[in-house]
Amino acid sequence: MAYTISAQLQQKLDHSGIRSMTSEELRERFEHFRETIRIGAQRTTAPTSTDGGLLAFPTHVPPMNGEGVRALPLGTAAIAAACGGTNWIFQKATVTALGEVALSEGFIRPIPPEQRTHTFASLVNLIASEVVNVAKEYGLMEVEKLPIAISLGFPQTNIRLDNGDIDARINKPILPKFWKITDCNGELAPEQQPSLAAMLRAELTRLGVRSVGRIVFVNDTVAVALDAQHPGKDLAVGFVFGTGTNAAMDSRTEKGLLNLEAGAAKIMPIDSALQYMIDKELVPYSSSNIEYWMGGGYLPARVAAAVEMVRESFTDPEQVKTVLLQSFNQALLSEIAEGFSPRKNEFHVGPSEYTLLKEIARRVLVEAGQCIGLMIASVVAELGVETGEWMIPYEGSLMAKAYSVQDAAQKVIRELLPNATLTPYKASGMVGIAKFAMVSSR
Repeated sequence: MAYTISAQLQQKLDHSGIRSMTSEELRERFEHFRETIRIGAQRTTAPTSTDGGLLAFPTHVPPMNGEGVRALPLGTAAIAAACGGTNWIFQKATVTALGEVALSEGFIRPIPPEQRTHTFASLVNLIASEVVNVAKEYGLMEVEKLPIAISLGFPQTNIRLDNGDIDARINKPILPKFWKITDCNGELAPEQQPSLAAMLRAELTRLGVRSVGRIVFVNDTVAVALDAQHPGKDLAVGFVFGTGTNAAMDSRTEKGLLNLEAGAAKIMPIDSALQYMIDKELVPYSSSNIEYWMGGGYLPARVAAAVEMVRESFTDPEQVKTVLLQSFNQALLSEIAEGFSPRKNEFHVGPSEYTLLKEIARRVLVEAGQCIGLMIASVVAELGVETGEWMIPYEGSLMAKAYSVQDAAQKVIRELLPNATLTPYKASGMVGIAKFAMVSSR
């Protein structure tokens, strides 16, 4: 027996905000998004969110075009790291015969929430100790001018130092994913904060690395932009569409690539579903950050909010919400949308209830795809590109694997930029930052 969703329930979901955006809404939000990018990119003062623009942190890192990597000697090595979330990854990066960069098997350092409170010194020691583990494993302790590339997933101000390092300065004690820096004085300007690059260089030397080369810190989204794989066809942009979301773009000025912090764009209205998420403290801020519609870490909460909106249709809505909010299965929503057996994920629902849950998951994933398309089109248009065929580097499993997300994103891109052909492709922030560190060390 086939089960369907009643018109009354469809309407209730629509009214709660769990629905696709109309063409008019997409166009309006596209223009609004572009304006927030424009304000941030053109700002001449310190990054702020009080003027209606995105933070748009300058990195002073120029885009990569691929030519510099091909000029590197075969076997050139660096150590690359991705730090800032739940699992930190450390790898050896090596230039191959094809002029590409290959990564070794990763050293993964899980960091549970109770281990995410640090001083600046202990944070740097954590990075340095794992870098040294990789250096010892691959015989890099004695390499001359060993490049160190750190993709740092925290808000940061990047400063180019006199020795060529790209430094990171953190000036907020409370960071995403429950990280905290106990000796960070948030009242000080970034330039007055400790230099992570200088601290890391000193700690690596103390731990026995003979010759530390260029140290490069950049935001993880900027690192994606550096993994340009199609010379002449890549736009100088980068995106992350995974647990979190962000965008980077070339400023075409001395600011270099900009970390836009685009997930904080407030171009969406606070609907009933988001209000529930705010009331239940399922999001960190009481605001309409677009990340709450498209970050994989928030989408289960959005589905749970929708379940609450139609709770009378579920025998045990609290059990359903508990599974949604506590599951470690990152593919959960896609599996629901595809109709996997509810028993696989321990939902206690009947066939008609699961049909409704499947409808909700599909709607939420389409919303996410539309927001991804909206973000890509807005960044690309604000870069000044509205025609031609271009490649768009991105990282993140939501875009790559989630049910219907990429199709929904492409549909929006075609609608908003009808004269451009944009092809997103999977890039690697680890490879991108390794490329930059190796090229800039020469």
